[in-house]
Amino acid sequence: MKLSRACLGVMLALGLVVGPGAADGQQPAKVYRVGFLSFAAPPPASERTPQQCPTKGGVNWEPMLEGFRDYGYVLGRNLVIECRYPEGQEERARSLAAELVDIKVDLIVAASTLNVRAAKQATSTTPIVMAGVYDPVRRGLVASLARPGGNVSGLSEDAGTQIAGKYLQLLREVAPRASRTAVLSY
Repeated sequence: MKLSRACLGVMLALGLVVGPGAADGQQPAKVYRVGFLSFAAPPPASERTPQQCPTKGGVNWEPMLEGFRDYGYVLGRNLVIECRYPEGQEERARSLAAELVDIKVDLIVAASTLNVRAAKQATSTTPIVMAGVYDPVRRGLVASLARPGGNVSGLSEDAGTQIAGKYLQLLREVAPRASRTAVLSY
């Protein structure tokens, strides 16, 4: 066991020494551009990058960056995020979504129904990941929860009544003898 660990350690050390030299002739990895339509107000100018993104982590900012890192996308290395702040104004959301499409982002992350709708109107080809949307089916953002269709997918704050049947199905699986069901909602 100790011998195999020692061998593994030597192989890793050699990989760290020889690996960078072997990679010198390779083309640099593609840098992906993500457009972010925020529901929040922009941070002060002194706390923004040239791409208008926050320099300090916010409630949703750090988890999003961590999620990208988990899949190998690192800000400043192979990832650039362009942030825009419509501040709840419909016309501004439309123009900022169009701006992101014009600079050819690879993906748009849109937080809020207003921003998702603006992004969807701006492009039918660039993938859009939604967040913070209530009942996206009823609002016409996706065709259905099971098969969103088009270029919009993502997270929903409330999936609407379409998911109620799934809740009952799960309840029957965990409590097959239950004869009464009650729902508490806010």
